[in-house]
Amino acid sequence: MQTVPSWIKYHSPHANKPSVRVRLPAKKDEWDLSQLSDIKSLVNVEIIAGAGKTKLFSAHSAEFLQLEGLIISGAEIDFQNFRPFPKLKILRLKNCSLKESLFLPEKIEILKLSGCGLTHIDSIIRQVPGLLELDLSANKIEELPTCLPKLFRLKRLNLDGNSIHSLTLRQQDFPNLCHFSIDDNPLSQESRQSLFEQFKIWGT
Repeated sequence: MQTVPSWIKYHSPHANKPSVRVRLPAKKDEWDLSQLSDIKSLVNVEIIAGAGKTKLFSAHSAEFLQLEGLIISGAEIDFQNFRPFPKLKILRLKNCSLKESLFLPEKIEILKLSGCGLTHIDSIIRQVPGLLELDLSANKIEELPTCLPKLFRLKRLNLDGNSIHSLTLRQQDFPNLCHFSIDDNPLSQESRQSLFEQFKIWGT
């Protein structure tokens, strides 16, 4: 019988998609994903760091080849490369400190990078053309990437709480978009008018 370490909050070894939730102690300075490698065929992992922004290291292990969902909250992520997780479809990093650039597997469909201090996202977006959901809320983005209109499959887009002054988006570039939020941005009057004409929303 496989032993479940005490720092794993939730474990479903007999489910079709084995999942773990790790709640790291507040005083833990660093932690390595390799400590999950004894749990075979993991599909979903959620890591919640303590108040001290634990430094999180990657584990490029064969045990993570099946990983489809990765959620990390409140950590200092000390690695850039997520491509060793080739089946990753959901990546959510909330209130994390990141390296300047990320390397992502192109199969990602849901990307949520909220509160991560991002200023430029062009290089990130270009890697994931099949996105269905994109959450870039609570960052420091001033300009949208030019490649954003190429996300034809996009259904949900959240740009709340950034520093965007102007933008020009056309509804026809997002045929599947059903939710678009851009509140709490210093948008110009011209951009607000354009948003209303194209998407029937009025950024606040």
